[in-house]
Amino acid sequence: MIRANISGGTQKSIDQWVLQANRLWVSIAGILLITCLAYLPALGLQWIWDDDQYVTENALLRNWEGLYRIWFEPSASPQYYPTVFSLLWLQFQVFGLNPAIFHATNVLLHAVTACLVYRIVLDLKIPWAFWIAVAFAVHPMQVESVAWVTELKNVLSGLFYAAAWLVLWPLVATDRNHADQIETGSKFSTLTTFCMGAGLFLLALLSKSVTASLPAGMMVAVWFRYGTLTRRSIAILLPLLFVGAAMGWNTARIERLHVGAEGADWSYSLLDRVAIAAHCLVHYAWQLVLPLEQVFFYKRFSPSFWDPTNQACLIFCGLLLVTFALLAKAGQRGPLAACLFFAGSAFPALGFLNVYPHRFSFVADHFVYFPIVSLLCLWFGALARLVNQITKRREVLAEWLVPVCICAGYVFATISYLPVYSNEITLWRDTLAKNPDCPAAMQNLGLRLVERGEADEALKILLQAAEFDFDRFQTYNSLAVVYKTLGRYEEARQILEKSLALKPNNARAWTNYAALVRVEGLRSGAGDWRESAREKYQRAWDIAPSYLAAFGIATLAAEEEDWRSAELWYQRALEHNPLDMDSNYNRAYALIRLGRMREANELCIEMIRLNPRDREVLSLRKQIKLEAASP
Repeated sequence: MIRANISGGTQKSIDQWVLQANRLWVSIAGILLITCLAYLPALGLQWIWDDDQYVTENALLRNWEGLYRIWFEPSASPQYYPTVFSLLWLQFQVFGLNPAIFHATNVLLHAVTACLVYRIVLDLKIPWAFWIAVAFAVHPMQVESVAWVTELKNVLSGLFYAAAWLVLWPLVATDRNHADQIETGSKFSTLTTFCMGAGLFLLALLSKSVTASLPAGMMVAVWFRYGTLTRRSIAILLPLLFVGAAMGWNTARIERLHVGAEGADWSYSLLDRVAIAAHCLVHYAWQLVLPLEQVFFYKRFSPSFWDPTNQACLIFCGLLLVTFALLAKAGQRGPLAACLFFAGSAFPALGFLNVYPHRFSFVADHFVYFPIVSLLCLWFGALARLVNQITKRREVLAEWLVPVCICAGYVFATISYLPVYSNEITLWRDTLAKNPDCPAAMQNLGLRLVERGEADEALKILLQAAEFDFDRFQTYNSLAVVYKTLGRYEEARQILEKSLALKPNNARAWTNYAALVRVEGLRSGAGDWRESAREKYQRAWDIAPSYLAAFGIATLAAEEEDWRSAELWYQRALEHNPLDMDSNYNRAYALIRLGRMREANELCIEMIRLNPRDREVLSLRKQIKLEAASP
């Protein structure tokens, strides 16, 4: 029998290692618990803006063909982020349209990312690492990314980003005097580690291409930690930098050509874009330190280089840059590294590239989901240093009291802000309360109020929106729907004519016009109104195939008992909105009238799976069984 002879020094080292490991896991458990408790109200939130495109009306989530298209047809989804839509597909397949599951997924991913952030900050030897991770998790600026299902792309890409960082860090974290400071084993294990890190980086890019900044961010971190970059670090990170740049370029191209981020709203000079960037940087820094008010659409500031506020932001940023550069020269690299990391990571959203949301505001909390880690490091690092200088004998108390108070304030602000995301109406009401001159919020709130039957209030809000020169043709479309709902058909017709004069190829206006003609025709019964309505629906379909146009044509065919045409167009409507119960029910009824009982029965079974308590569907299936049993 062989006995291990463990010296006292070795035993002490092992005990220290066990103690540190236990502290690590206790800290991780604490971060998970705090994050989940802070975001617990998120489980009761519903769907909001853009969630229809990403989830509720996304035909790609319904079947295996959709999953194939998510990966191999880049234009099939709103943005080519296949890992995001694959996870959405999986959630829908397993749980259906249960918003609590989708919100819980966002919260869990965010909590795990916060734990990885803790490990990253520990590696960088930055004080108060635990509190930095907690602040990252519960800061109110993160609510937009966590409480908005569409921003799964932020929390998922953040998770892959942090994981890739931790895998690659041992390969690049070397200083000039210790080329193998962190043991990486044989060449095979080094290659394996690199491949794992590169794979995670690729998954991050396929979740959101803004993570392309990872290699550059790691270079900044290595410089901050060791004061230099070795050829080894550069050789490892440079290929990833090129891959990230290619993905970023492709996303910028899609943003311009596919999403529509080009034209007058983005025609700024280089000087204007520099001014926009400076203003954005000051805004985010201020919001991080003192998050008094979060808004879904912040007020859109002037993009002019000569705007006085922009000039002040430019001067402030310039002075700060010079100061931090002098500190770095004196050996204090932290402030400059934090600013470089933040500006580089947030670069795509600072105004230098055309980003569609800049039509509404140049700043948004979800633009800086992961970049704020560096500002938190700067903010908490400065506080830690100040506390240590002021209270030399009460370090332990101060090191707990100060960050606990700050993080408690963040938790309170986050819990207070979460109800804003309960539904679209609460979201847009809150936006207008904080940013009264936001026409986009007015337009969206007006539409949601019409759907809820509050047409009078919707009319008041949309008339106010019409005073702004912001997508006025869309405001007119919404006004037409309100006028139609109120029975003011002539005013609805006039406002639609205005909308079409502004944008003749406006598919939604033609759809609304067709619906107006149908309502007027059903009321009066005079003239060949069905043919007129059908022509307008068809024109809308030819401009941009949509659920509304197809449903309208199908309804006209059903009213004429042209069941073959009705079934065809209901099927086309379902291609754009596969979960719409009206289209499914009407198609099943058309199939019955065509004698295609088996298909009708299968469709009813699918509808019952989606909504087991729908009495009309249950009655329709009973009718199918009776007709199938009759001779």
